[in-house]
Amino acid sequence: MDDGDDWTQDLIINRRNVTFNLDTGAKCNMMSAQTFNSLEIRCKLNKSTYKLVAYFGHKTAPLGKKSLTCVYTGQKHKREFEIVQQNVPAILGKPTCTKLGLVKRVYMM
Repeated sequence: MDDGDDWTQDLIINRRNVTFNLDTGAKCNMMSAQTFNSLEIRCKLNKSTYKLVAYFGHKTAPLGKKSLTCVYTGQKHKREFEIVQQNVPAILGKPTCTKLGLVKRVYMM
């Protein structure tokens, strides 16, 4: 059911706006090679040791990883991103969502 309340957040990377899905089930940040290339960052990717597994069990190996400076609410944050070949939406995983204050765990009594 679509309630119209998308869990997305825009971040600025290399002076470009990138919309990310907030995914508290993800342990890392991810973006497609297409999105990464659109940022016009001219450098080699670092080797990644991740084996990514999607929610439904599809496995993929990243092309590599890169640490990128993201601007959110005027603050700069250096975060690591796994770069994948598939043309998929960009994702911010739970560690980054928590670090940037985009999600907060609420304890119920």
